[in-house]
Amino acid sequence: MASKYISGLHKSGVVEFIRKQFVEFTSFVQSPLALNIWFEQYCEIWEERLDSLEH
Repeated sequence: MASKYISGLHKSGVVEFIRKQFVEFTSFVQSPLALNIWFEQYCEIWEERLDSLEH
């Protein structure tokens, strides 16, 4: 499940993958705009899930 969100962050430009030999690292890109775009995409989903827990 976490890989789905990391993949979404990568597609939005919030994180980048850095490969060194046989290990792959994930690093945050310092881009407030990219982070904002990612939050907007998932904010509605999270709100719906939280609302469903209240009922």
